[in-house]
Amino acid sequence: MHTLDSYQPADLLEQCRAAKPDKSNERFCLELFRRAIVEKSQGCWAMLYQQYLKLVYRWTIEFAKSNNGIGNVSVEEMAQDAFTQFWRSYS
Repeated sequence: MHTLDSYQPADLLEQCRAAKPDKSNERFCLELFRRAIVEKSQGCWAMLYQQYLKLVYRWTIEFAKSNNGIGNVSVEEMAQDAFTQFWRSYS
């Protein structure tokens, strides 16, 4: 078994996406977060964006109660803003 240190960001993402009944894949997802926040890895930030964009987008639509956004702000902008604020808070 490889140590997490041997995984590149794209490999971590692939393992993170591999759903397993025992949730043993979560360590790969958590490693993406750790490297993004602690090591300030741009590659890991990019992988987190890929992994969680659809989820954040779906939450945004639920919050806005519309696929069109709120006022002049589109759902896409709100989802992007959520990622931007997260990045600012942890960088």
